[in-house]
Amino acid sequence: MPVTHRLASRKKIALADLADEPFVQVPRVAGGTLFDNIVAACAAAGFEPQLAQPAPQMASAVTLVAAGLGISIVPKSITQVRVAGVVYRLLVTRGLRARLALAAQRDDPSAVVRNFLALA
Repeated sequence: MPVTHRLASRKKIALADLADEPFVQVPRVAGGTLFDNIVAACAAAGFEPQLAQPAPQMASAVTLVAAGLGISIVPKSITQVRVAGVVYRLLVTRGLRARLALAAQRDDPSAVVRNFLALA
């Protein structure tokens, strides 16, 4: 959220507190599972998110938030993206998780790829 947001001083924010906020999110066609999970979590919190601005990718959402176009729900890994004017706050909600998928070329000869796939 923008550093000037009314909730920016809080350490944790309940999802229901964002009911009247404009959301900046990656559209469903670009991130269907995360998009659906966010919409479902908002519904469970008693509201439908106001989708104000689509973001072409997750890192772009942070830049759009900095520009004051809304707030965004992002995976924790995105908090490494530091943009002036943006703060990250812990969202208190149940069941909101981002699922990831892994793709690799079949029969890739790289030992690094094989080892990574074995760990995954």
